[in-house]
Amino acid sequence: LIHSKDFDVGKTYKKKITLINSSSVADHCRFLRVSSQLHDFISINFKPPGRLAAGMSCEMQAVFQPTFNKDLFGDVQFSAEAGVFSIPIRCTIKKCDVREGKIGPFESTKLKVIFTPTVPGEARLKFYVKFSDSTVKPIPVHVTGVAVTIPVWVTKPSIDLRICMFDHLYQDVITVQSSASTALKLTFEVCPELRKHMKILPKSGSIQAQSTFNAQLKFLPRCSLSKDASEFFDADTGVLEAPLVVQIAGQGLAVVQVVAWSLLIPRSQLQVKPIQVIVHAVVSTPELQFDPSEVDFGCCSIYCSVKKRIGLTNLSLLPQEFGFVGIPEVPDACIRSLFNNAVGKSDLIKACNYK
Repeated sequence: LIHSKDFDVGKTYKKKITLINSSSVADHCRFLRVSSQLHDFISINFKPPGRLAAGMSCEMQAVFQPTFNKDLFGDVQFSAEAGVFSIPIRCTIKKCDVREGKIGPFESTKLKVIFTPTVPGEARLKFYVKFSDSTVKPIPVHVTGVAVTIPVWVTKPSIDLRICMFDHLYQDVITVQSSASTALKLTFEVCPELRKHMKILPKSGSIQAQSTFNAQLKFLPRCSLSKDASEFFDADTGVLEAPLVVQIAGQGLAVVQVVAWSLLIPRSQLQVKPIQVIVHAVVSTPELQFDPSEVDFGCCSIYCSVKKRIGLTNLSLLPQEFGFVGIPEVPDACIRSLFNNAVGKSDLIKACNYK
């Protein structure tokens, strides 16, 4: 889903989308079209990468330039060998929820105004307090909010570990940058469903002013991944989309003004939306399968040669080296090519001779 929420007319919004080949074979991806109702507002920047191997990814960019204040819905379509697929697009304007309540004679009440900016700059909103008595005029309330740029960000919010195998360790680095003038505390969180399979070290730390902070991402997928994290892992395709969260304490500053009164929220009291990092991977089994699993030559006359064929299937998406070790010390018994390489999702036939 491509969602541009609370947009302002005249501004330009850009979103980067990662497309992953979740099939078990190489495939192509070609951009087709944007819904007709979005032609004048959304453009797609996409360079076809050619054929993508299983588990590989490519990127596209959606650029949204609204010219009027109205919700827009549609999709962007692509073609692949398996058929046409689409990504939904939603562009929604700023909205104010309706709240109802009662106030008695000579009473007072408090209304909570919540300001959660998504982009830096000034935001204005006008709403009315209406009464059940039609003779009472509605009271207009003007709200203005000013948000500053977030001084801390993750340099790579989308991490692609490509194709991984169960019970193998994979690592990457999460780099956090700060343009703040003071040190800030960072806390890295992995959702409970993935804590058996993924860790971030250290779990917390302080990033100094005008500097960077590196944390180590460790991914060791267990065979219980589909059971532990079915919400994030598709066992049929092997695709994993794991959300990580970076909490920053004391980040940002906001000013909210209601009518003629101003409220300055200090850094220590400001609630800041955490930074989200998405880890992408295609997890595959490392299993090699023999058919048959036992070789029986049966009765064999001396000086005669008996040959049996062994089928070897690589169930992984990745190529694997294999070798036959511990061969019985029997004269004239041999297996051709004791060591070899099996490519992903392929079958090999090996000959076993006994004379």
